[in-house]
Amino acid sequence: MNKINIQNCKEYGYDVVTGAVDVDLIQAFCDRYSSTASFSTSSFSYLPTRDEYRQSKEIQNLLSLEVLDNFAKELNKKLVFQLVEARLGSSQIGWHVDNFAQAHRVSDSYYSVIIALSDVGSNAGCFEVVSGSHTFNLDSDIISQKNCNADPHGCYEYFDNLVEKLTKESSIYQFRGKRGDIIIWSGSAIHRGAKGQNEGNKDDLTWLRNSLFVHFTLHDLTHSGLRCKKLEYGDNLYFSTHPTSDTTQPPSPPGN
Repeated sequence: MNKINIQNCKEYGYDVVTGAVDVDLIQAFCDRYSSTASFSTSSFSYLPTRDEYRQSKEIQNLLSLEVLDNFAKELNKKLVFQLVEARLGSSQIGWHVDNFAQAHRVSDSYYSVIIALSDVGSNAGCFEVVSGSHTFNLDSDIISQKNCNADPHGCYEYFDNLVEKLTKESSIYQFRGKRGDIIIWSGSAIHRGAKGQNEGNKDDLTWLRNSLFVHFTLHDLTHSGLRCKKLEYGDNLYFSTHPTSDTTQPPSPPGN
């Protein structure tokens, strides 16, 4: 059985699992939501809200993955899904981290996953992650939620310079998944959605990479006070019933 390699997550800040998601579950999701997707807004989520998982059986089925349940069990944690988005193309968001609260130390409590709903196109702007970047020391005088909301350009410029400097020693991984593959990454890992060629072109769909983006947190099994509901499948899988907060998300990049 395919499983998430926890050692890879600890060492590199990410891991990839091929064939982790049943294509029938993917097709059920696409049948429900494909009509809301627009080529002209391919870099934005086509789901109604980031909390859509609360009422969508199709999304809950996609989240009810054995590979994620086993990941949580191996860590002896409760896995709580926080938000979901879906895009036809790259987000085109520059280098950043997801979890500002953990930006200054290795995060073992906040992760994100991309489920490839289709094969990544040959000209797609790939999801990219800097190997080992979850261990980088970030300048706390620049990288904080408050600072990056006030000066997005300065924060993106900081990450651009940092990646350019440190990738001489670290490699950049491009996720070119097939339908049903997943990539999981640490909330402290530096990553981006690279820009593809001819994105939004209806006549040339080689830029397409239809993807579901999922963010979740890990909690001790005895943790009380969590506002969450158990998924039907699995022993350790839950979804948050707390209103989605943007405090763990990067600010909008300049120009978007």
